[in-house]
Amino acid sequence: MVNIITDLKDLKKENNSAVNSILSDIQFKLNSISDETNKNIESQLDNLEISTFRNSLIKEHSPLTCNEIELCMMIVSGMDGRKIGNTKSITPNSVRTNKSRLKKKFNLDKDEDLKHYLISLIDK
Repeated sequence: MVNIITDLKDLKKENNSAVNSILSDIQFKLNSISDETNKNIESQLDNLEISTFRNSLIKEHSPLTCNEIELCMMIVSGMDGRKIGNTKSITPNSVRTNKSRLKKKFNLDKDEDLKHYLISLIDK
């Protein structure tokens, strides 16, 4: 792909306006394809990381509900209580309660950071 783009740039140096116009269009389309491919690869890597985290979470803490797993994934992704509440259609107080229950289930102290703990599971 990179070689094709380089060849197109070399051809554009020749001063034929019709050819240059076509080459510019081809180069734009090739760049778009390359950008789309990169996005697909990034998405697949994200999905792999999510799957790895989910598997680590289930391995460490066996009986978790789907809602608990979903909440953990939202926390790890950086969502705050308000955004989690909006996404799940629950109040921020309910989110705090759910987080507190998770901490108890994970045997964490009240002052331990749930997000930090969950992130540590990614490396396992």
